Amino acid sequence: MTLWPNKDIAHSLLNQQALSTALRKRADKAVRLMPAPIKSLRSAGVVDKNSPELKASRRAFQDADNAAVAALAYVAFGEIRYLNYVKNVLLSWSKVNIPTGHPIDETRLEGLLWAFDLVSTELNNEDTLFIRNYFRAMLTAKRHWKFGPKTKNNNHKTHHLKMLILLGRILNDQQAMAMDLADVRAHLGINIDKQTGVSIDYIERDALYYHVYNLEAWLEIALLTECCISEIRAAFRFIANRLLNNKLDGEFLHSQAPIDQQRGRSNFEYAKRNSRFNIKRAARSILSYSTITKDPLAPKLQILVQDRKLEEKLSFFFVRRLLWQKS
Repeated sequence: MTLWPNKDIAHSLLNQQALSTALRKRADKAVRLMPAPIKSLRSAGVVDKNSPELKASRRAFQDADNAAVAALAYVAFGEIRYLNYVKNVLLSWSKVNIPTGHPIDETRLEGLLWAFDLVSTELNNEDTLFIRNYFRAMLTAKRHWKFGPKTKNNNHKTHHLKMLILLGRILNDQQAMAMDLADVRAHLGINIDKQTGVSIDYIERDALYYHVYNLEAWLEIALLTECCISEIRAAFRFIANRLLNNKLDGEFLHSQAPIDQQRGRSNFEYAKRNSRFNIKRAARSILSYSTITKDPLAPKLQILVQDRKLEEKLSFFFVRRLLWQKS
């Protein structure tokens, strides 16, 4: 079962010269980096910016992002160097990483799944089986993950479900997908207020940053399942209204999470108390939302994040939106 509704990337990019250039530039930068998989990721809960574990994890996350964009470049331009890079990343991670199931530490590995889906037909049977076994281990670890009293309702659970949906699609596990979709609907009723669109994450953290972080996972779920659109639209419009009306100040002012104060004191830029939300942090959500809906608010918000560097950095999401629109 594929993740993509349309893989005719080369044809779709034919009249999109700027996007084609951005994709190639991003992919060329990606393939210059050697894969840096680590045995166990660690970013959630870390309050020291200089933590070696955090630095290694952040570098490792880049592999998944790079693999996704290089896979798109291979399908678009047909150059074997892109395929070789993706294959190297996927096999390296499959050999080194031991999944823990942690919802936040592993959510950034989503790019490995999108990349594999694009190039799997180009891999030999042995490599394909090896990588799929790694994804199966990841799925098993997530099945055994235990949530706490807060994490069972907040962004941890949303990102957990996003990865379960992705893994279920990649592994073509119909029974698991049906079970996870039921869990998605149950979580939605707890996590997002249907009328206002306000998320539990915003209430607990008093920060648009975490509302958007939670929304990113919901948008991926909606993209793959076509579920929960009305609630996700409400959640998107909550942030959209704040962006359009320039109500971006006061981040984390009344956060109930001690970690936010700790990170703010440790100079995590986004977590500084009473800071201003950076509009560019919503760019991915704006692109994903405009991929799944024709809401007239989306184009208005795209103007706020128009930037050539951003188009290159988020070329995966720009190209993905183009492919969905063509399907």
